[in-house]
Amino acid sequence: MGRLEDKVAIITGAAKGIGENVAKLFAREGARVVVTNVSEEEAKKVAAEINSEGHEAIFVKLDVSKEEDWKRAMDATVEKYGKLNILVNNAGVSLGKNIEETTREEWDRLMDLNVRVLFLFCREAGRHMLGAGGGHIVNIISGLAERGLSNSVAY
Repeated sequence: MGRLEDKVAIITGAAKGIGENVAKLFAREGARVVVTNVSEEEAKKVAAEINSEGHEAIFVKLDVSKEEDWKRAMDATVEKYGKLNILVNNAGVSLGKNIEETTREEWDRLMDLNVRVLFLFCREAGRHMLGAGGGHIVNIISGLAERGLSNSVAY
């Protein structure tokens, strides 16, 4: 029996990289995984790979900038599995510009997508988790939070 047996996890940004690996690891540990991403094709492939290995995963399209998308992701999860135990916030966006080129509007949009949305998603997940007796939220950040990169100041 895996460490996440009978747990349900939503993974954002799960189409590739860290999110994909977290989704696959959680599935191997027994979690039922909700693979979310704005890119349908890549994320559906991840969910299919998890299912082909004898684990359970579904795909839900999620553009973290759209409040209705993350509410739909939560609702789809609870409708399918009856609960939510784990949320892994892995999705994030970068501008790829230095600070001199970054406009106030671009900065505000990145803060909105990488910080405000994170708060709102955590709050919504927390409501579902409390109803299931508790849960866990993991917020993944870039290594650039510790050591900046010249063209990723706003990230």
